[in-house]
Amino acid sequence: HPVSVSCAVSDDGKSYKSIGTTKVDGDQRNEAVTRSFTFSSSISSRFVKFNIKGTKKNPRWHPSAGGKSWVFIDEVVVR
Repeated sequence: HPVSVSCAVSDDGKSYKSIGTTKVDGDQRNEAVTRSFTFSSSISSRFVKFNIKGTKKNPRWHPSAGGKSWVFIDEVVVR
């Protein structure tokens, strides 16, 4: 999982307002393989922007320890 996921919204695509950040603490060894990040806002908006901070390297317990890590984004739902 990423270290954190932030979400911001905008009505004009230029000026964004943060609606939250979710941090993932710990070594994540016992985390589920998939994870949902949910943000909600009552701000009128047309545009959504995410800032995702990755771990950069896999932890010691990972089968590819020390190798580059990545984040898969499978689905984004906006309602």
